[in-house]
Amino acid sequence: MQQAELLKLFVEGLGRIEERLDRMERAHALQLVKECYTVEEAADRLGKAEWTVRQWCNKGKVEGAYKVHGKGRTGEWRIPHDVLVRLMSQGVGPPASRVAS
Repeated sequence: MQQAELLKLFVEGLGRIEERLDRMERAHALQLVKECYTVEEAADRLGKAEWTVRQWCNKGKVEGAYKVHGKGRTGEWRIPHDVLVRLMSQGVGPPASRVAS
């Protein structure tokens, strides 16, 4: 083999290693348990878009989610761990104000 071919194989191998390390880091991050999650973290764990999870929170479909750092459009949603686990297993429910007693 020529040097150029060996170098090309080496670079391709490094690319595959980098991709695998990225996947491993993402998988490890999903295994960490936190007290509360941001919309972005919850969306990653649920396999949904950030916008979707934020809208669920805005519409009251994520019972137990709360805002920090201000009110209205400036607030950031936090989703407690137990609420996220419920979303992962049962999905999103109707808005909290419309749940039948």
